[in-house]
Amino acid sequence: MRKVHLILVFTGLLLAFHCLWANPIQILITGMPLTAINQIQPELSIAKFDDYAFKSETKMLMLARKSRNELISYLKLKGYFQATVQVHISQDPQSKSWNINYQVNQGPRVTYQSVIIKLTPSTSNVSRIQHWIDHHRPKKGNDYTSAEYERLKQNLLSFAKSLGYF
Repeated sequence: MRKVHLILVFTGLLLAFHCLWANPIQILITGMPLTAINQIQPELSIAKFDDYAFKSETKMLMLARKSRNELISYLKLKGYFQATVQVHISQDPQSKSWNINYQVNQGPRVTYQSVIIKLTPSTSNVSRIQHWIDHHRPKKGNDYTSAEYERLKQNLLSFAKSLGYF
């Protein structure tokens, strides 16, 4: 840790404070929209546990790689199943600050091509359920996200329960 001395002078009174200042970590993520970066960056392990990371270079590398995997998991939730993330780590020899650069290649986003939901067995409510499905199913070409998929699934299950299924 770098020691910083802060000296304040108030009307001839000299006050000295001795502060310990952690070496900063500079995190740079490129290849993603800024809104996504702003959403995920504070959640990365390297950002949440930066004080732990300074204990050793090994811990810094471990958290940087864990954060790389967290970025990939985040991208999969958004429909980017072929995403790759390269991480480059360097330390400024003078300031001892760390630079962690993540280069993201999102790859193609998964879109819906067709959604087939088969209803068995045939009951009196099949037409009501089929009508619901026809009006709520994702349209061909819509982007896939796990949140939207889960929402649609839960809504369908709730509708089926309201009709006496399950």
